[in-house]
Amino acid sequence: MSVGECVDILRSLMIASLLILVLAGTPSVFAGDVTIRVVDGDKPVPDAVVVIMLNGSLESVITTDSNGTAVASLSPGTYSIFVIVGDSTYKFKQTIQDNTTNMTLNIGVGLQNYVSRAKTVVDQYKYYLLAVGVFVILVLFALLVSGKKTPRW
Repeated sequence: MSVGECVDILRSLMIASLLILVLAGTPSVFAGDVTIRVVDGDKPVPDAVVVIMLNGSLESVITTDSNGTAVASLSPGTYSIFVIVGDSTYKFKQTIQDNTTNMTLNIGVGLQNYVSRAKTVVDQYKYYLLAVGVFVILVLFALLVSGKKTPRW
């Protein structure tokens, strides 16, 4: 085997290794357990699905227990966290530091959660709202057309 062939094989192995790392994602080196508590005001929210994303990559999907808590292994960083309860989805942005061990996500307070609930209602009834909007436009158009005088030939 020549030196050139060895270099080609090593180059191919390096490219394959890098491709595997990119596709698999880099492992969290400093991961630690973080207890996440989901509450609605002061009441725990059982069976909430918590989706945790870091830089657009899915890190974890967990479900809260009867006390509204779940544990995820997270490394330091700023996460987008989505809490799904029934038909509603709530979005949070949380920063995890080296010493973070607990996090409480309150789905019952704040303007963001009211906006999220409003979006959920719109998503559920968007076709009804569209039909009502089209009907109103047609009625307005009919009223507008009926008020015009048409020339007689």
